[in-house]
Amino acid sequence: MTHRSITLVACALVALRACILEGACSSTKRADAHAQDIAALEELHRRDVAATLSGDLAALAELWTDDAVRLQQGEEADIGKQAIRAADEHHRVAHPGARVLSYVPEIKDVMFADNCAIEWGTFTASYAEAAGGEEKRIRGKLLRVFKKENGNWKCARVMWNTSE
Repeated sequence: MTHRSITLVACALVALRACILEGACSSTKRADAHAQDIAALEELHRRDVAATLSGDLAALAELWTDDAVRLQQGEEADIGKQAIRAADEHHRVAHPGARVLSYVPEIKDVMFADNCAIEWGTFTASYAEAAGGEEKRIRGKLLRVFKKENGNWKCARVMWNTSE
């Protein structure tokens, strides 16, 4: 082999090694980003449960994007964060003693695409229509689309219905 051939082979090996290492690094970075996204969605779920159980309408409103859409069983679509908050406030005024006693979502699957995440699952919940009232239990299904805004995941589209 000539000196020129040896140099070309050496350069090719260096380039190949760089490509392999770059691919391994990219895979590691993607896996780290995925793990961070999963953890961030789990934190959003914890905030959702806490705000639901405490009845904190301001905290619930912060979970939504400005252009969010909420589709609830038997209701007209709530379009926009302000409309969702207004509907929640209207419900509170119409049912002042109502309280959510338990809310346990069980996420079955999450898919990521760019700055969006889509999940589906089920939930169980219980509530009382008045202080000291009878506890009523429900089970349901949910489908949620999240959008990443300024590094934070928020609800962009949510649909749910009861199973019973």
